[in-house]
Amino acid sequence: MIFSIINKSRFAALVFLCIVGVASIVCIGCSGGNVAGGVEDGNVVGGIVCDSSGAPVKGVLVRVGPSEKFWNDTTTIYADTTDSAGRFSVLVHGSEVQSVLCDATDGRRGLNASVLSGDTTASIKINVTGSLKVTVPLSKHVRELVICGTDLSTNIPADSGSVQIDNVPAGTIGRLLIVDNGSISTVVDSATISSGVVTYVGRPKVLLVYGAFAPPSLLAFFDSAGIDYTLRADSTFSASDTVGVNAIFLADGTEFGNSQLLLAVAEFTTKTVVVSCLSMWQTFGMVASSATITTIGTTTNNTMTRREGAAGIFADSLFTNDSIVLTNSGTLLWGRPAPAASRWLSVSADTSMVTAFEYDSGAVMANGTANGRRVGLFFSSDVVLSSGSNPIALVKALLRRAAGYK
Repeated sequence: MIFSIINKSRFAALVFLCIVGVASIVCIGCSGGNVAGGVEDGNVVGGIVCDSSGAPVKGVLVRVGPSEKFWNDTTTIYADTTDSAGRFSVLVHGSEVQSVLCDATDGRRGLNASVLSGDTTASIKINVTGSLKVTVPLSKHVRELVICGTDLSTNIPADSGSVQIDNVPAGTIGRLLIVDNGSISTVVDSATISSGVVTYVGRPKVLLVYGAFAPPSLLAFFDSAGIDYTLRADSTFSASDTVGVNAIFLADGTEFGNSQLLLAVAEFTTKTVVVSCLSMWQTFGMVASSATITTIGTTTNNTMTRREGAAGIFADSLFTNDSIVLTNSGTLLWGRPAPAASRWLSVSADTSMVTAFEYDSGAVMANGTANGRRVGLFFSSDVVLSSGSNPIALVKALLRRAAGYK
């Protein structure tokens, strides 16, 4: 990876101006990287690098860069090497929180991802590196997992539900992000790394958009399934609400009368969109709109059959002869998606009546092409699940898979 690195030696032309007891550090003629020439104000970031016993370490490469960004070839990185007392000092332009990444010559690494610009007392301990294994959303194509505040990244193979990233510095790292076809989502907000492998079970992050009310039973299932959600009424939705989430979940009863923006974002986003509102299956082209052929409907026959597309989603123990019964006081939603859809569940009495299905990004739907994953679920606000363990486990598994996780 190529970085714009500004070394301490590049700042030999520092001029210290003392005016009435106020000291300002000014860099004359800095060049290279993303730092413009001329006079630039800055903040010194410095401190001491020590080993696990607290002894200072000489000759450690220290790189300082933005904590909230992945360091790629457009990132300006400031560098220094520790002296015999383990000290380092660099002049940083800007006031954002900095990440200090340390690399010793013997392979030990250290990280402090929350150093304020102007802090000259940062202390970083170097130690043997570790590995991070994290659950990630499933995808049909290769993506990239990156750690903010570092240059660490790894590819996520297609159809993989977990990935391991090695050579991670000791300490607390910042956010892990997935970069997927221009879309960015957060997997882990922070993680503490030590020697060995640290495992984090990713929690899907869902934006739940509702109409008249947020279904309480659905929120309870999100909680029990280990899904983090943000609630937003359809009338107050803004495009910024989708930043950092894995999926947009459009609940039963969502309307678009006051929020045409939501309709546009949900249709064109590359993120996963989960739809559990019957009329919107047609709105988004997931099933055909036809006056002569019934493509959507409801049923009180709540025995469902596991379909061929459900491989790996549900445990075999949930089903009896590939069937499961959900007791409710209302109705289930069903539709007839296009051939490109992967079918998960159908009404047992008529398997063409599909109750859970997905289109992968780029798939040809009944009307149009899916810009991202599109998932249709049978939930409606009046469905009351039975108290048996199997239906509850089914819904938990279904919600996680709908959000893109195993």
